[in-house]
Amino acid sequence: MFSVPEPLSTASKASLDAQLNLLRAAGSQSLEQSARLLDLQLSTFRQGLDEQSRRTREVMHAADPQAFWQAVSQQPDTGIWLNYSKQLTAIASASQSELTKIANQQAQDTLEKSLALFDVLSKNLPQGSEPWVAVMRSGSHQAAAQLENFQKLTRDLAESFEANLNQAGAQVEKAVKAASAMKKS
Repeated sequence: MFSVPEPLSTASKASLDAQLNLLRAAGSQSLEQSARLLDLQLSTFRQGLDEQSRRTREVMHAADPQAFWQAVSQQPDTGIWLNYSKQLTAIASASQSELTKIANQQAQDTLEKSLALFDVLSKNLPQGSEPWVAVMRSGSHQAAAQLENFQKLTRDLAESFEANLNQAGAQVEKAVKAASAMKKS
């Protein structure tokens, strides 16, 4: 007979603690990014109101019809929206990156704890179970290798996502600047 309740109980508690820590970290990250997003939206809204207020004052204080039509036909400041787009991209990228780090760390911790539990349990197994232990160790090492491959793939996807967001932001900025230049001429 062998004794495993103590290691299993400890492992279950550690697993539950790890899951709670993951939820706390992900929740904290989500709240932080939501606060950044809300701050960005309020700031952009305030800038838009200031811009609209300035344009309204120009229209109201126009001295002649030509100044009036010039003030009315002004294009809105695209810099506000370009800045919003860039910051929104940065927030999305940072959020995705942090959540990926949290998930990868959780997966790594879970694997390490599982391997440690397996080692403890394998020491308490009866004689003759060595082939089973060897198979389980091999499977554990394969799982570790797969986790490493998954983490590399996740990093590559995150980098690709960020590069695509930056490229899309640059293209939008270029298009808006070109459209502004065309309207001015």
